[in-house]
Amino acid sequence: MADRTPADPSQPQPAPLLPFPDRERPSAPLPAPLAGFVGRDRELGALCGFLRRRGVRLVTLTGPGGVGKTRLAIAAAERVAADFANGVAFVDLAPVADADLVLPTIAHRLGLREVGDLPLGERLAAFLRERELLLVLDNVEQVADAAPAVTGLLVACPATKVLATSRVLLRVSGEYNVVVPPMEVPDPARPAPADALARVEAVRLFAARAEAARTDFALTPANAAAVAAICGRLDGLPLAIELAAARCHVASRLSSSTASRRGCRC
Repeated sequence: MADRTPADPSQPQPAPLLPFPDRERPSAPLPAPLAGFVGRDRELGALCGFLRRRGVRLVTLTGPGGVGKTRLAIAAAERVAADFANGVAFVDLAPVADADLVLPTIAHRLGLREVGDLPLGERLAAFLRERELLLVLDNVEQVADAAPAVTGLLVACPATKVLATSRVLLRVSGEYNVVVPPMEVPDPARPAPADALARVEAVRLFAARAEAARTDFALTPANAAAVAAICGRLDGLPLAIELAAARCHVASRLSSSTASRRGCRC
C-alpha cells in the first residue's frame, strides 16, 4: 500500500476539536439541589411529555422570577436523562449579558476551547451534530436575542434538544411553551381541615422546608391554618415560601394570631 501523501504545511489544516474528557457525556452536569422536589406533578408530567416527543426540539419554561422554573427544569431533566444517549448538559446563562456570547458560553461549559480559526459556535455545532443530548439553558431572558443562534444550532444538530427557562418567550419557530404558574394555595374563603391543607402544594412545600430548618416542626391542626395563610400572602411563589419557611425558628408561634398577621418570626 502506498504511503499517504503528507499534508502540505503551507495549507490551512482543519482545527482539532478539544472535547470534554468523556466524549460521550458532557462535562456540564445538572446541579444537585440540597432539598427534595415538592409538588408540580401536573407541570412535570406535561414537560416530560414534550421532551420525549419526537418532533419537539425546543421547550421554553416561562414564568415570573421565583416561580420555580429552574427547579422544575432540573427535575424534568433528571427524569428524562435516560432517554438521551449522551445525557443532559446544564448551562446557566445568568452571568451572560451579551447574546453573542451565548454559543461560546455553551461551548466552554461543554469543555470545548478556542483552537485554530474555526469559530467556537461552528466548533460547537460540529461537536453536537452526532450527539443525542438534552441541553438545559437556564435564565435566558436577558440574552433572548440569541434565540435564532440557538435554533440554528438545533437545525445543525438534529439529535440535540433544548430546554430553556426564561421570563419571556423566545418567539422562534418550533418553540413549545410550558407556563410555570405559582403553586396551588388554599382558598381563604373556604376553610379546610389540617389534613386537607397538608395536601395543598404550597403548604406541602412550606412544611418540607420548615422541617429542614427546624427538625421539630410538624404541620398540625394548631398551625395548619396559619401556614396556609402565609402561603396565600406569598402568592404561592416557591422561592418566597422557601425563604419564609427557612426563617421560621419558632414553630409554635404559627398558631398564634401574631403569626397569622405577620407570618414566620425569626
